[in-house]
Amino acid sequence: MSSHRVGSGPQTVEVHHPFHLPANFVLTAVVFLALLTAACGGDPTPTPTQAPTPTAPEQATPPTAPEQATPPTATSTPTAEELFDQEWVELAAAAKQEGELTILLGSSNSRSQRPIADAFGAKFGVTVSIQGGGSSSLYDRVLAERAAGQFNVDIGMINARSALLRMHAAGGLAPIDELIIHPEVLDRDAWVNGGPIFYDEERRFIIVYSSQVQEGGHAFWYNTNTYTEEEIAAIETPFDYFDEQWKGQLSFESVDEREGIRYMTDAWLMPELGPDWVRSFLTEADITFSNREIVTGWLTGGRYPIRPIARPGDTDLNQLARGGLPIKEARLPRDGGTLRLGGGCCIWYADQAPHPNAAKLWVNWYLSKEGQTMLHTRPDQSTQSMRVDIPVLNVRPEAQRKPGSFYNAPELSIAIEVVSEAEMAIRAIWETR
Repeated sequence: MSSHRVGSGPQTVEVHHPFHLPANFVLTAVVFLALLTAACGGDPTPTPTQAPTPTAPEQATPPTAPEQATPPTATSTPTAEELFDQEWVELAAAAKQEGELTILLGSSNSRSQRPIADAFGAKFGVTVSIQGGGSSSLYDRVLAERAAGQFNVDIGMINARSALLRMHAAGGLAPIDELIIHPEVLDRDAWVNGGPIFYDEERRFIIVYSSQVQEGGHAFWYNTNTYTEEEIAAIETPFDYFDEQWKGQLSFESVDEREGIRYMTDAWLMPELGPDWVRSFLTEADITFSNREIVTGWLTGGRYPIRPIARPGDTDLNQLARGGLPIKEARLPRDGGTLRLGGGCCIWYADQAPHPNAAKLWVNWYLSKEGQTMLHTRPDQSTQSMRVDIPVLNVRPEAQRKPGSFYNAPELSIAIEVVSEAEMAIRAIWETR
């Protein structure tokens, strides 16, 4: 706020005195009038005049008591809560006027997030359009549209790594931290490690709202019609996949697939596995590679009865197992617990978003207690919100963080340059295998 100094000088007041005639002018006038009367023959005896009847002096009107000055109305300073409530009402009205919101989501996440988006739309009068699909193809399309001057996406909740390496690198992300106004989101005590937690090192563009607990070991799946639990127990470490007895039995996503490159990068950076393990896995282990859908079909049908790497508590595979298909998860020992980030872990805000008010409203509502509690109402929830002040509800027991436990989060603590270098090395191995 600029300030201005105002100076004032002495005020000059003009005083107007009564007008006075000179004394010699008055005497001359009286003599002249007397001579004029005599010359005209007037009676020198003055005609008596009746004295005026005295009148009673007017009663002085008593002065009226001065009106009591109305005391100024005291104006209280609005509280922070009142200021937020007013801002929230105005934001909701602006979002309703825009009427639309476009969110980018992965294939499976687009289905599970639909009820949450519908609840938001019903509450605020905003139509939510969800664009789902594979992350690579979605990012290809959005970046091509932006290059052509088309800005069609408001919010992204898909593959944080690609968001950072592709969208952010191309200038496609705007600072999401500037949107946060909700006290529940700003409350650092409400989040794991005093969040909100950001995926990017700048702590401005990609917020992590959920994670997967990987505790007690590396997960893999096998076909129970092909192997018994006792037989599969021969696999004791991830290095056992390279043994002769398992050759021709394993299939996995290729490095060209999102999950394939992600798991290989994780393994590359794990102290207990590392680059040599990844190189052997890709080039020496006689593993058949394809996309997730085909690999899952091979697993359930028994053609390739072992899937050597998986998310602990993989939602899609668990649903197939509960539906009666002959597959089962197994775990290999691993020291410590880890928080992993799935495809629907994070949220970002697009630069030049077409519906900025609806986007701002969504970010604050989704990250609030109400929005994150709805995340836990999804059936068979395999991820847990990074909020610590909401009920776990449908989060599977093995996916829940244990109070007082320490969890490593390598995807948040490793510099993105290191991750990028690992991915480049892995792709080079893949292309020359």
